[in-house]
Amino acid sequence: MILWTRKTEFHWLLLALLCGLSLTLVSVAYGPDLYGGIEEITRGVLHRTLLSGLVQLSVCVLLVLMLGGRLRRHDIGLDGSRIAPAFLTTAGLWAAAQIVLATAAWLETNDVALASTWQERGDGVQSLGFLAGMLLGTVLYEEIIYRGVLLPQCYLILRGNRILRLAGALLVSQTLFACLHFPSLVIWYDLDAAELLARLIYLFGAGCFFALLYFRTENLLAVVGIHSLLNRPTSLVESPLNAVAVLLALSVVLGFVWPVVNGGSLRFRLPEIRLRPGGGGTRPKGSDESAQGEVTASAGAPPGRGLAQGGHGRG
Repeated sequence: MILWTRKTEFHWLLLALLCGLSLTLVSVAYGPDLYGGIEEITRGVLHRTLLSGLVQLSVCVLLVLMLGGRLRRHDIGLDGSRIAPAFLTTAGLWAAAQIVLATAAWLETNDVALASTWQERGDGVQSLGFLAGMLLGTVLYEEIIYRGVLLPQCYLILRGNRILRLAGALLVSQTLFACLHFPSLVIWYDLDAAELLARLIYLFGAGCFFALLYFRTENLLAVVGIHSLLNRPTSLVESPLNAVAVLLALSVVLGFVWPVVNGGSLRFRLPEIRLRPGGGGTRPKGSDESAQGEVTASAGAPPGRGLAQGGHGRG
C-alpha cells in the first residue's frame, strides 16, 4: 500500500519544529508553574502532559501545519477509520502485558499483589491522568510531527532512489525527534557528555522503532497507543518483570504479525510515499489496487519513565 500525502512548503515545517522546540523549553522549565495549579485542582485528571501537549498540538499542528501549510488530517497520519483498531490494539497490548506480569509474579511468589500505585488514594487517578495526557497530548503531538509529518515530508524533499530517500528521511526526522528531548535531558538529569550522547542515541533508536511500527501497522494512532504505554505502563500488579520490557517485547511481536492478521504476509517491503493527486482530502480512488503489496510509509516522559525517557511530557 502507498501513502498519499501533500507536500507542504519547507518554511512551514521549519516553523512547526521551532515552535514545538520553543514550547518544549517553556514546558520543561516552567511547566509546574504554568500547569501545576490546574493539575492540583483536578487531582491529576488534567495532567500537565495533556495540557502542554494540547498547546503544542494547537500551535504546531493546527495553526502552522494545517492552517498555514494546508495539510489535511490524512496528510499527517490521522484517519478516523483507524481509531477503533488503534483503541483495540492499545487495550489488547496493555491487557496482554498484565497477564504476563501477573503470571511472572504468581510463579515467583505464588501470589499476585496490586501495584502500589493503586493502593494509595488518589495515585491511581493521577496515573490514569498521566497516561491520558500521553495519549491525547504529548505523545500524540510527537507522533504526528515526527512520524506523521516530518518523515514523509523529508522523503518527498530528498532525491535519489527509494532506499536512500527512506534512510535519509528516517535519519533526519528521528534525529530531530531525539533532539526534541535535549532540554529535558539537560534540565531534569545530571548527565555528563557521554551519558547525554548515549541517551540521545537511545531516543533516536526509539524513534526509528516507532517509525517501523508505523510502516507495519499503517496506523499512526496505534503507534500513539504503544508509545504512550511504553512511556507510562500503568501496571495493575507488582511483578519481578520490568513492565516496559514486557510491553516492548509484545510490541515487537505485534509489529511482526500485524500484516498477517490483516491478510498480508510477514515479508517486509519497502514503504513508499507519493504526492496526492489533485488536492482532495482523501486517498485517491483505486490507490489500493495500484499499490499491491506495498506497506504504508508515513509514517516524553518525566525522569525515569518509559521507553523514550527524557520527553517533555513532565512539563
